[in-house]
Amino acid sequence: YFIIDNMPKLELLPDIDSYLDYKDSEKLSVSNSEIVSQIQIHTGLSYEVSKIILNSFFKEIQTSLLKGNCVQLTNFGKMMIISNNIGYYVKFKPSKTFKRALNECK
Repeated sequence: YFIIDNMPKLELLPDIDSYLDYKDSEKLSVSNSEIVSQIQIHTGLSYEVSKIILNSFFKEIQTSLLKGNCVQLTNFGKMMIISNNIGYYVKFKPSKTFKRALNECK
């Protein structure tokens, strides 16, 4: 665990509307490096530390899923490994909060 002194006050991220406000046919895609940059901007941490945080976050999700656990992220949704006769896949079920936010953007 990191203890950070003198951490700057975090600005709230823009509402989902600003992310979904794009041209008709334009697709949005966000890379890991863009997410790392946003973590860096909003926390004041270095790019390297922000990258470690993001990679650790994804590694914990992956490890938990591979152990057969359901991963539930508040206000986002839950993920679980499902098997069928073809193989295994990750099922994502969005939270009510996330579904409501998506439906309000229509």
